[in-house]
Amino acid sequence: MACDAFDYDRAFGRNLGWLLPHEQAILRSRRVAIAGLGGVGGSHLLTLARLGIGAFNIADLDRFELVNFNRQIGATLSHLHQPKVEVIERMARDINPELRITRFAQGISAANLDEFLAGVDLYLDALDFFTVDIRRRVFAACAAKGIPAVTAAPLGMGVALLCFLPGGMTFEEYFRLEGQPEQEQLVRFAVGLAPAMLQMKYLMDPSRVNFAQHEGPSTNMACEMCAGVAGTSVLKILLGRGKVVAAPRGLHFDAYRNRLVKTWRPWGNRNPLQRLVLAFARRKLAKAAQGARGAPGMGQEAKEGEAPSEPSCLPLPQGEGRGEGGASSRSEIRDQNSAILHRILDLARWAPSGDNTQPWRFEVAGDRQVIIHGRDTRDHCVYDLQGHASQIALGALIETIAIAATGQGLSASFCRRVDRPEETPTFDVFFDPVEHGASGTSGTGPGARGQASAGPSFSASPVPPAPSPFPGVDPLLAFISQRVTQRRAMRTTPLTPAQRRGLQESVGPRFRLLLLDRPGQRRRMARLLFRSAHLRLTIPEAFETHRSVIQWHARYSEDRIPDQAVGADWLSLRLMQWAMKSWRRVSWMNRWAGGTLLPRLQLDVRPALRCAGHFVLLAQEPPGSVDDYVAAGRAVQRLWLTAMALGLQFQPEMTPLIFCAYARDKVPFTQAPGAREEAAALHEALRAFVGGDELERAVFMGRVGQGRPPHSRSLRLPLGKLMT
Repeated sequence: MACDAFDYDRAFGRNLGWLLPHEQAILRSRRVAIAGLGGVGGSHLLTLARLGIGAFNIADLDRFELVNFNRQIGATLSHLHQPKVEVIERMARDINPELRITRFAQGISAANLDEFLAGVDLYLDALDFFTVDIRRRVFAACAAKGIPAVTAAPLGMGVALLCFLPGGMTFEEYFRLEGQPEQEQLVRFAVGLAPAMLQMKYLMDPSRVNFAQHEGPSTNMACEMCAGVAGTSVLKILLGRGKVVAAPRGLHFDAYRNRLVKTWRPWGNRNPLQRLVLAFARRKLAKAAQGARGAPGMGQEAKEGEAPSEPSCLPLPQGEGRGEGGASSRSEIRDQNSAILHRILDLARWAPSGDNTQPWRFEVAGDRQVIIHGRDTRDHCVYDLQGHASQIALGALIETIAIAATGQGLSASFCRRVDRPEETPTFDVFFDPVEHGASGTSGTGPGARGQASAGPSFSASPVPPAPSPFPGVDPLLAFISQRVTQRRAMRTTPLTPAQRRGLQESVGPRFRLLLLDRPGQRRRMARLLFRSAHLRLTIPEAFETHRSVIQWHARYSEDRIPDQAVGADWLSLRLMQWAMKSWRRVSWMNRWAGGTLLPRLQLDVRPALRCAGHFVLLAQEPPGSVDDYVAAGRAVQRLWLTAMALGLQFQPEMTPLIFCAYARDKVPFTQAPGAREEAAALHEALRAFVGGDELERAVFMGRVGQGRPPHSRSLRLPLGKLMT
């Protein structure tokens, strides 16, 4: 089936409810490695594919045989003697043709283990029970690389689960296999997997267990249970929610005996109780070792799986048709092109803008051209008196268009019309098909056409941080409509090295991210935001802006900020609504009722303290032109979307930067007595905090951290209202 008949959101939409939309997008961006595609491995892959996980490294060197039929999901007559890695990959692509799959068909070894785990977010063990040596190597490599590892063993008619998380007990510390002969290693592995040994009560023929011949009984029910139990732990680990039972703790559920046991073996197989169980197992399996797992071997080494058919893209120009057929063909092409451009713009409208102003309108100017009619809000918004906030928003829109275009198999190039006023920047967007197999980024270089515009073209966006569903498809595509602002408190969980690296790399070579995430830095930023908020809440020019952008008693808003997304509690919102009926009320509250204290504590201080950290986006040179701020906006959007992909919440914190710029540039932003002097003092404080040179190059500020997504959010105007 052609990939244009597939729609990810519809295919996996029934996951929503148990998952939130942004969590589904996170799963779409993750890569899981699975070694072994037999009894449990094939079911693992198909289960996770239906969960919507978007990328896999898969390994198996075996072929399907008749002995696999009782338990392996790919074992059928039509698949006999075919490589398991190829069969299971085809089955997975039948579920999701966008999957990014790298095959390793020659087996895992010390030589290619690093390649197998490259770019992996989690390892899911499905190796044959008896492959002890390579299993130890894989788990040791995961521990060294900080990769979570999950193993779910099919035992009898049940499942035993163990998870090994970075920084916790390792596989070797738990099982204690080093230096032991193979027979002892197998016994220790079996008993360590399931210390409760629930399955042994109904093993009807112990002679079927033969460690020496690497044979053991198995059931399909156990394999399918493994996929569900392991898949749930994979979900929790990748999304960072829910308690994960990690070694030395484990779970053992047996459907035959209707029992669930939570195991806990401090020191693993060194535990005194565990030593007694091991002694019993050695005696019990003196002639036939316990082998309740029948999954076949592993496999590895292959090149990236071939991509499915190309996504829909703009047709190439057709030759002159003859008669009615030719006219119909040209008409169909125009209709198809129009539909594709509208799909791109329908995603692009979700780009961020200050106070949800959406300072742009779209015009379709041809089969492959769109015009962006931009504007700034300097005539009525105190936060945009120089137009920079709107220019950053337009840059974010441009980057969003570039990313969205990749989902249609297109590249986008942009030119700004230099003859248009700075207050109404206008951009021409050109789209071209991307050749199959070409590596793409979110945007190309200069447009090939100059008939409609002049001026500089925007340089290519940074290389995407992860592989793409199709060649050239940007992995951030899935997060465009899920990107939100979280104004409430987040968790103070520190950023991981991978998160720090991902954020830094997302902004590209023209920008640098200054992270301020130490506790002392968070406290210092909270004080600065507290001071900035006093300015924001005491000048009448800001009051007019606030009154116009808040939609009261709303959870969602198409063109403003719903009050439930502001970040204040119910009582504070009602006080704010009453006070903002007039400037007189606000002035009275500020003077006699400490009116700025409560909102500053709720909206500025608490969120500033409750986050992983703050950041400042720095350009290579101090920004000065429209193009500089548009380029900054492109970097901001990639940073924001990357934060979402990394499981982080995000909030801009621009008012200190804006007021400092006004103080530096002597912009008369208010007539309020003492406010300009207050802005000058704020400028000096921020300059002392981040450094003078850095502040000159600063273009954006914000905070990030883990936490629940916001309950309320701004939406966007329908595309029809944004078209000219």
